[in-house]
Amino acid sequence: MKNIQIIDGAENCVYDIFSATEKEFDLIFPKGSDIAFIDEVYEKESESILNPVFTEIWKRRVPKVEVRGIHGTLFYDLEYKKNTTLIAQTRAHAIQMARSCVASSY
Repeated sequence: MKNIQIIDGAENCVYDIFSATEKEFDLIFPKGSDIAFIDEVYEKESESILNPVFTEIWKRRVPKVEVRGIHGTLFYDLEYKKNTTLIAQTRAHAIQMARSCVASSY
């Protein structure tokens, strides 16, 4: 299981953490990435696949005192975060890693 921290645009955002299976995690985060934006997640996969996945993930909230690492961060309604330097660098690295994996598989 992998832990995903959820960050949304609410002023009272509580930064909840949820547990996901490896398969669920891989649907949300591109290979080598630990940052995702919900709109992009739904651009690359259909609602019919993702909605049941998120329904299961939301059942697995992990109390922060029990968390042993955060494997991914999922942003909701925070478009401006896509352009922050650290996130942009991390996303660029993830894209480069994914391209390398694809190229090496041929």
